[in-house]
Amino acid sequence: MTGATLASGDLKLLLAEIATARSLLAQLAAEVDSVRQRYPGIIAREALALIAIDLHSYYTKLESLLERILVSFEGQSPRGEAGHAGLLRVAALAIPGVRPAIFGESVREALDELRKFRHFFRHAYALDLRADKLERVLAVFVPGHPLIDLDLQALVAFIESTVAQLERAT
Repeated sequence: MTGATLASGDLKLLLAEIATARSLLAQLAAEVDSVRQRYPGIIAREALALIAIDLHSYYTKLESLLERILVSFEGQSPRGEAGHAGLLRVAALAIPGVRPAIFGESVREALDELRKFRHFFRHAYALDLRADKLERVLAVFVPGHPLIDLDLQALVAFIESTVAQLERAT
């Protein structure tokens, strides 16, 4: 088996993982939207909890996917205390000859707000779920999810093109 065949196989697996992640991310975003539509005024605490869990799950899945993508292309992902913020920083960089930026400038604020919210959600011992606090995250998440998905679709197109080049080379 050649190196190009192995690389092609790894990228095909990555494509399958991205497809699965995109599906889950869309499902979580749809659930957040559904809950928000059912509570156009004051959102019940139970609904706030579901939204918070979905936002936490969304960012956690997205971060895991970013780590997998970076390991596939660069062989590692940022570690250490600033690893979570570093992951977003590195994902926003285009690496010439390796990969394009995974996310563009248009989603950076949404991703950073989701990251901060996930940190708060994970480490708050007495979670104070209030609509006004969630609204800050939702204000960037709601318009951000479609843009995040578009950026992932652009990455998929790049990977598919790379796989086609590798397969022509074998």
